[in-house]
Amino acid sequence: MHLLLIVLPPSIVGVVAIFLCLAPRSGMAAEAGAGTVLTKTANTATLAAAGNAIYLGLTANELAAIGGLIVAVLSMVIGHAINVWFKYQHLQIARAKAGIPALDGGDDE
Repeated sequence: MHLLLIVLPPSIVGVVAIFLCLAPRSGMAAEAGAGTVLTKTANTATLAAAGNAIYLGLTANELAAIGGLIVAVLSMVIGHAINVWFKYQHLQIARAKAGIPALDGGDDE
């Protein structure tokens, strides 16, 4: 695991730290119920520090790359949904022109 953290850039190490903090733990805290105020405060502080390290550790180029990736994924998903909707509408128009009854949702009764 330590070799992995050495190879990764610092911003990715912060992401790995958050996932490690969120992973279920076994040990004294888990046996004690993990409901103590101290445990909750420590977990919150750890997550806040990891998130702060990720945000402050990113350069402008990395932020632009992440933003571009998010925009690309959203445009792909939205574009695909719009394409599926218009293909469905085209199918309905073609069925109406051909005189084929439209599907009513699958009830065979």
